Amino acid sequence: MEYLFAALPSVVATVTLGLVAFIAKSLKTLMGEHKALMEAERNDIKAQIVAIYERAKERGYVTPMELDTANRLYDSYEDLNGNSYIGAIMHDLNTNVEIVGMPIPSIVKDMEAHERLRG
Repeated sequence: MEYLFAALPSVVATVTLGLVAFIAKSLKTLMGEHKALMEAERNDIKAQIVAIYERAKERGYVTPMELDTANRLYDSYEDLNGNSYIGAIMHDLNTNVEIVGMPIPSIVKDMEAHERLRG
């Protein structure tokens, strides 16, 4: 019995070390997957913004809904640590492209403001 108690610290240390190594490896894998998913999402948002921008530049104007959508996408893009390339596109879209079309109804803006307060 004394032999068992004498070996216990060594067994516990070995099991603990193995468990820590397993957790570290699992975290590394999860972090890699998370990074890949974030990059994919950032690229998708970037493509959507570029498509809106190119369509607007080709037509010579942007609609209020397109501009609102692009600005919302850009906010998400920034949250995902996007780069300044899209920032430059958004600056051009917001300042140099004519806005044509019906404005976003105020009821929609009021509903969205209410949602933000609740969320």
